[in-house]
Amino acid sequence: KRHIVNGTLKDLIDNFENYKANTALMSFNIRESEKFSYALLLEDIRRSASALVQLGIKKGDRAVFFASNSVGWITCVLGAIYSGAQAVPIDSQLADDAVKHILDDADARIVFTDKKGAERLKTLLGKARPLIYMVDQKTANNSWTDLTQNTASQTLPPLSPEDIAVIFY
Repeated sequence: KRHIVNGTLKDLIDNFENYKANTALMSFNIRESEKFSYALLLEDIRRSASALVQLGIKKGDRAVFFASNSVGWITCVLGAIYSGAQAVPIDSQLADDAVKHILDDADARIVFTDKKGAERLKTLLGKARPLIYMVDQKTANNSWTDLTQNTASQTLPPLSPEDIAVIFY
């Protein structure tokens, strides 16, 4: 097995190859639970990273994540990191004034959200007009799932340990 020494988070994600059949994520709701293997997670991460590059998101661009916890959320965050974008997670429980400050300061090129977050963003984005994609809807005009299903593999930029992967506010 390959060990990561002085690597990047992208290198760590690539290491998922070594655990393909193992369970990486479990999702629970009231009625059921669902397991996701490292192989499936890695495939979704790489597809998300390619979709970001296809949309014109470049290394160092900021991607905001303003949604409740979900498998889609983590896949998009890791896809952004894998593509070289800087992930900016925003706690969906923060007050509107704090969320507005982060949105204004982060100057994101893309925002990933869910139905509840999209409603709040209508009043919080101000003049900024980032791309907005839904992580919780499988079929919608701005469904991240739909977009990634139709994305061809893209060349990703090289990353180094000096590149910022995540910005927390």
